[in-house]
Amino acid sequence: MMFFTGCGLEVNSVDPQASSSLHMSMDDKLFLQEYTVKDLPTDLFSVKEAWAEYVWKNKVDSNGKVTKVKTGGLQINLKCDGFMNKEFRNEKYLIDWEMVDENKNYFGKSNGVYILFLKGEELPDRVDMAVNKLENDSSKNIYHFIIVKK
Repeated sequence: MMFFTGCGLEVNSVDPQASSSLHMSMDDKLFLQEYTVKDLPTDLFSVKEAWAEYVWKNKVDSNGKVTKVKTGGLQINLKCDGFMNKEFRNEKYLIDWEMVDENKNYFGKSNGVYILFLKGEELPDRVDMAVNKLENDSSKNIYHFIIVKK
């Protein structure tokens, strides 16, 4: 893994990243589609923004300038907040709980958003999601919700 540092700034130039907001994704010309979330229980957390964008990573040139480079592939990002249920805290993701799609693909985290890497080059109209509680090396489904194109 390569990190470039200078003037107190660390830049991950190896791992895929996610824009920290829908607006930033648009500004960086990575944005593809806005999504909305349906049927998410109100006592869990809220999804402030949901969008699809190109998968990208940081590139640092010889002068130290950082640019965002598309690497191929698509991802759906969820910017979540208002974690109200003590069993499903943001900081306990993948320790106490997980989010998976209908094919058991996990959401990862980067830049403060949850990321689902998509298979193929076509955006889905709908993604069925499950929130699972992790206990004793197993997972138990607790909630379901849907991500749909806006």
